Amino acid sequence: MVREAQPSQSVQNVLREEHALFSDRLTIEPGISYSYSDRSNLALSGFLALDAIFLGNINVDTVESHTTTFDLSTRYGITNRLEVELMIPYVYRSSQYETIGAGASTGGLVEESVSQGDLGDISAGIYYRLLPEAEVRPDVV
Repeated sequence: MVREAQPSQSVQNVLREEHALFSDRLTIEPGISYSYSDRSNLALSGFLALDAIFLGNINVDTVESHTTTFDLSTRYGITNRLEVELMIPYVYRSSQYETIGAGASTGGLVEESVSQGDLGDISAGIYYRLLPEAEVRPDVV
């Protein structure tokens, strides 16, 4: 009687990463993402006198935004062909707004900051494997 050796733990780990969907276990994946954006606007409202002198209003706006998202994704393989997923994100946003020249005043600086955090768009999904992977085709999900 000849028996085949069981694959090593490292081989099993590689196969588990390769086939992340449709495993018969609960998978919990925490995640974090960060984004930054800034924008500056210059608005001129007026006219040129003698092609060298600007008469009118000058307005400079600056907006700076930071967004951090923490998410928790949970997948559970019900069978080797059916899997459910739930993703719950928490989003924290912080923005700072500065303007110079608001209300026709060139000396007035207006600053405003807003910070807020709350649950994001919760998503859920069901995945069904129609055809398993073969040598001539990929999985059809």
